[in-house]
Amino acid sequence: MISARIFVCDDIFEEAQGNAPPQNLAGQDGTYLLQQVRTKLQEAGAEIVAYPGSISDANFLPFVNQELPTCQWFLLGQTPAAVESWQVRMAMNAAMDLAEQGTIRGVLRFVVSSAGSGELPPKWSALPSFDATQDPLRAQEKLLLAVSSDASSIFAAETIAPPPLAGSFSQGPTSLPSDYDRPRPPSRLAMLQSAITDIYQDAMRDRTRRMLILGGPILLLVLIVGTVLINLLVLSPATHANITQGKGQVGPAASMQSVTPTSMPGSLSPLTTPTAKSHNSTLPPIIVSSPVATSANSVQTPEPAHTPTISAPGQTPTAPPPLSTVAPTPTSIPTVAPTPTPIPTATPIPTPTPRPTPTPRPTSYAVDGKNPTTYTVGGKTCDATLSNSTPKKVTMSGVTGTLYFLFSITCHAAWAKIVFDKAMPSGAYGNAKIVRNTDGKSFTCNSGGNKQVASGQTSCYTGMVYDGPDATATAYGYYKTTASSALGPY
Repeated sequence: MISARIFVCDDIFEEAQGNAPPQNLAGQDGTYLLQQVRTKLQEAGAEIVAYPGSISDANFLPFVNQELPTCQWFLLGQTPAAVESWQVRMAMNAAMDLAEQGTIRGVLRFVVSSAGSGELPPKWSALPSFDATQDPLRAQEKLLLAVSSDASSIFAAETIAPPPLAGSFSQGPTSLPSDYDRPRPPSRLAMLQSAITDIYQDAMRDRTRRMLILGGPILLLVLIVGTVLINLLVLSPATHANITQGKGQVGPAASMQSVTPTSMPGSLSPLTTPTAKSHNSTLPPIIVSSPVATSANSVQTPEPAHTPTISAPGQTPTAPPPLSTVAPTPTSIPTVAPTPTPIPTATPIPTPTPRPTPTPRPTSYAVDGKNPTTYTVGGKTCDATLSNSTPKKVTMSGVTGTLYFLFSITCHAAWAKIVFDKAMPSGAYGNAKIVRNTDGKSFTCNSGGNKQVASGQTSCYTGMVYDGPDATATAYGYYKTTASSALGPY
């Protein structure tokens, strides 16, 4: 039983109420479907509050401001005209503000037509919506569950399995339960905790951003200074050795070598001992040697000059023996190749090993894999409380049949059924499959159903999957290993 006051905002005029329903329940006007939603909510015990006139009247917004704070829910009947109306957008903004303040429980959208509608405001997309353009009955059922007062009894009923009762697909749907299977809106304390968490996370992000902005230049400066210091420490010994080899030796030997005569045109070559100009000179010949240092701390000792022999009076002076005119071979100084400067090698940074993305684990529910003809909730089988059946013609490798998507609002479960147009030939087999889209949980006729379609048979049904308001499922048919096109998601 729904004990709530619901403000319904749609574009149903007074003169439009009571018109004959259009052939397409999800037509562009949606008048009949919106009126049907109001009727079902009233039958379930809800109190409907709606403006009696057009949404473009001048008194519409004052009526919203007066009545909306006294309601628990705001329901928008979304049509192209309502989306384009600025009065409806003002009412939606007021309802969302009251929902954020906790004055009302929430804002819901019931989409009856999407053809010709303009672009929705960004905030509208985050609101819970019930799309009636594909399956109006399913959308109405989920809307009734959303505005119910309690959801605990529904989920408690799913975990209790009473003794199985017989059932068949021939029984029709039953009335909707008064249970609630959607989470309640967050409390004010939870909203405050969420706001504090958001503020803390924003502060941490700002702190990280500032550290990155300041740390980048500092890290670059450290790298530059480190590179300069490394170059100085590594290149200093090699540079000192090159300078020492290039300048030569320092000391007395170097001083003596610096005064070695330079080669001039017509004169003796450097490092060559000259011959005396005349044998009759009374001065002893001067011998210029080219001292070459044998080591850094040794000094070349000059060769003593030859002293001429003086004869007695009346005798001809004896000429000194001739000196060797061959210049000593100069000692070559070995040239040392400069030591190459070692280039520091950057240490390779190890590449982090990518972690595999964890695969979401399928969630288990009480109805998963159960047979719809034997599993019971509230004393009735899920087959007996069938509330929706959506058929679709399918073709698989030339074999035709009808695929059904079956749903029980009491069990919150869906299953698939395949009915072939002709009996299965010898050596062939058929099957059906139901898949929950949220976690990939699936069952076939062989798992929870009445086994696959064997030779001579025409149909089979699968086990069930949980398909509450927070989940959707898709049905498939099979002929041997060939799958049909998808039916769903619903």
